[in-house]
Amino acid sequence: MECLYREYERTTSLPRHETTVTLNMLGYYALVRIAPSTPGAIIELGFMADDADLLRNGQDRVARGVAQGILCFLGQPSPSGSVS
Repeated sequence: MECLYREYERTTSLPRHETTVTLNMLGYYALVRIAPSTPGAIIELGFMADDADLLRNGQDRVARGVAQGILCFLGQPSPSGSVS
């Protein structure tokens, strides 16, 4: 999870909102019913009230932040030629 947090925050400049994560989110059925060794994450990309401009006009940056986080988790380098 740290890779997703760090890379998404770095790429989008959106802050973490860790205090909004609830116990229900942590125990989400689609994540806990898979094999315990299977990684999973629910990624909330932003809040419509505060981050609407980025979510509407910065989809490439948002997608790049998610992709960079996944690559980091997998231990893969960023693709060459990627724009930050």
